[in-house]
Amino acid sequence: MHREKIPYPIAWFLTQTSAGEFERFSNTEFRISKGLPQNYWTEGQIQLCPKHKITKSMAENNETYYLHNDCVSEIKKIFSDVPLSELDDDALVNNLLERSVSVLQVIDHAMSYFVAVNFIGGSVDESYELDGCCQLALEDLCCEGEYPFKLTKSLTLLWLCKRLCRTMCTVSQTLSFLYHLNYLKCIYLHQYLIGDERSPKLKSEFQDIIDVCEECVDSTHTTEDVIQYLMLSSYLSAFYYEYEASKTFASRCAQYLNIDVKFCGVLGKCTRFQEKEVANLTVKVNRVVESKDNKTSGNSPLPQIIPLSDDVLLNSVVFSTMGEQSILSNTEQSFILLLCELHRRHYPRDDLTEQQCLAYINTVIRAVYPDSENEIKSSSSWPIATETLFRRSLLEHNSVRKTERALSQLEELSCQFKRTSPSFSKRSPSSFFLSRMPSIWTLQVEQGRLLMKIGCYKSALDIFLLWDKWSEIIECYIHLNKREKAEEVILSRLNSGDESAELYCSLGDVTNDRQHYLKAWEVSGCKSARAMRSLAVTYMYTDKDYQKAIECFQKSLEINTMQVNVWFTFGCCCLQAKDFVKAENAFRSCVRLDPDNFEAWNNCATAVLIQGKKNIALKLMKEACKYSYENWRIWENILLISADVKAFHETMHAYHRLLDLQGKYANPQVLSVMVKGVVLNEMDSTGNPTPNDAVIWNEYAHLLVDELPQMTYTTYQRAVHCLQAAHRCRIQPSEGPWEQSTKKCEAIIDGLKALLDLLNNPPKSKNDNKSNEEDQLNTFIQPTLATLRISLKSVISKLKIAEESILSTDVQDMIRSSLKDLNELLIDVEKKLN
Repeated sequence: MHREKIPYPIAWFLTQTSAGEFERFSNTEFRISKGLPQNYWTEGQIQLCPKHKITKSMAENNETYYLHNDCVSEIKKIFSDVPLSELDDDALVNNLLERSVSVLQVIDHAMSYFVAVNFIGGSVDESYELDGCCQLALEDLCCEGEYPFKLTKSLTLLWLCKRLCRTMCTVSQTLSFLYHLNYLKCIYLHQYLIGDERSPKLKSEFQDIIDVCEECVDSTHTTEDVIQYLMLSSYLSAFYYEYEASKTFASRCAQYLNIDVKFCGVLGKCTRFQEKEVANLTVKVNRVVESKDNKTSGNSPLPQIIPLSDDVLLNSVVFSTMGEQSILSNTEQSFILLLCELHRRHYPRDDLTEQQCLAYINTVIRAVYPDSENEIKSSSSWPIATETLFRRSLLEHNSVRKTERALSQLEELSCQFKRTSPSFSKRSPSSFFLSRMPSIWTLQVEQGRLLMKIGCYKSALDIFLLWDKWSEIIECYIHLNKREKAEEVILSRLNSGDESAELYCSLGDVTNDRQHYLKAWEVSGCKSARAMRSLAVTYMYTDKDYQKAIECFQKSLEINTMQVNVWFTFGCCCLQAKDFVKAENAFRSCVRLDPDNFEAWNNCATAVLIQGKKNIALKLMKEACKYSYENWRIWENILLISADVKAFHETMHAYHRLLDLQGKYANPQVLSVMVKGVVLNEMDSTGNPTPNDAVIWNEYAHLLVDELPQMTYTTYQRAVHCLQAAHRCRIQPSEGPWEQSTKKCEAIIDGLKALLDLLNNPPKSKNDNKSNEEDQLNTFIQPTLATLRISLKSVISKLKIAEESILSTDVQDMIRSSLKDLNELLIDVEKKLN
């Protein structure tokens, strides 16, 4: 076979070639020879060394081979005479294959170098860019008007990797899974550079990769590759709001690792002066099969962990009944951190979720950084340990006693990036895609945000200026009373020729001038979603021009449909404009992406309710309360809507919940509807009789009694009848054996006491015909007291029978106490009757 003469050494690129690659210049295919080691591929008499052999050999000759000082130089030589900007993807791959250059190796080394200069650090400090491709790469990696982070180093290498992966995924057959896995890594890095703005384009590419990988993943691939695929897929699914798919990938990953991770409570101490142990939340790892790659040696260098210097809190919780600390492998540590990230994204942002996330993180920290030398230390890797300490620092932001450690830890993680020791090759780069390791700018920006939180705006400003974080820069200048300085800095950058939609939008934010948003829209070529949404917000809040705001929101959402917050604000704008159909659609789009957004569910129900679809509105309100169970306003909405549609079971449940949340709650209209339903035996919305509940009668009675002393004779009678009805509900057979329940007995006694108190305090007449009203009251009260006496004797009788038949001493003591109270009530009733 004729091969073009190459004027520079390429021996290190002569590695395994896929069937698809070889098909580009030969009709034959590589096949695995049974007589050769598993990693060797053959084609006729040709034996090609696999990637792992090559890299191992290079490592023996130069331990910093992974720094790619030679590799990237070779890449630059290879592409020095290749017009990258003029070649399409197919021509680019053909050019490499005609030179016998392994595309897989180019991808591997270029991506590793990109990760080195932006994430891991070490000895690598130089940014390599392919000549003449920087602007082309920036434009090609732009998604929905959002550019990748412009201070990213070696961006052209990521661009090159993505081009090669995209082509080889359609060509390669034998190595299809590996190329798709590398393409998945490119998408992960690409989305990371875009930021929190979800890209529909990248999501579509991600979904295409998943569809192919699900068909070709099997036992022939290494466990490490499969686990990387499952973890990346799980994380990206959660990032793109596909929570069910994310859970499925995580579950499959747990099966590969043969582990089960669950929350549990363990006794322990968390303060220095704590005497009594209390239950602390932690995570327990149960193994179905013992892991083969568990290591206890701590040979790999790890980032420095900052201890907690507090005179009250211990460095970490000291568990007394935890038993021996489990040894966690790198993949198990990574999986636990993945579960933490999924949990954080899937559940509401509250204190409980933070504590649960800390339980995941502290489990890894205890394994990797044990407090005592006597404890077994699990081996870990630099990326996984960095992610662990970074996540803990973010969660400790809100703790006054832990803020100092969080700040010091972020500073330490930032400083370690430029240190030459340990070198990049010793920082476990192979574990990078098992983690969600933050980039150097993410570390420093989060450090700046924490500095802002504690009031150090000048120090934070220096960090934000370093990384061009314009929204934070503006906020810092405003707090420093230098708003004009922010405008000056942005104008200076624009005048230097660095025109971008982001800068014009930031200028609009600081000056409140909408012309800058229009300029941003023009500069972006009508592709900036941010420019349109900023303009929409200006029309909505400043001008109250909701129609123009709606038009701008729609343009922004046409560019990027995955803007959750924009869908929500768009829905609110439509509500203000009284366009309830559009409002409903907007809020439905919002909850489709982010099901946890209870405010969107609530507002969607409001839009539906105004359209007259009450039953649908009730269902939407019930969804809202799932994600904000303690929100009394949502429960009150459920109460009102359910009463309106006669969904009485929902009304009762909502009323009970409101009483739990507020202690005292009364809604006369709803109670009247419920009582009327009981009295008239009306059917509810499902065709069932209105539920007869003691709480309804009791609350309605209290509502009537609140009218004292202006209460009329008729209202007084109704209040007494309500308390009697409440008593009948409490002792009905459907309530079960109330005689054995302390809570139910107390409710019965309290109800009877309330009835007696009401009978002892009738309303005073203010009319001239006072004697007639008093006669009417006596005529009503005496028979009612007699009925109360019968009720008391009946309850006493049942309790005595229960006392004789029950063996539990605790229940017997409760019954005796109840009998004592009831007998005292009976004596009072007898005196009143006599």
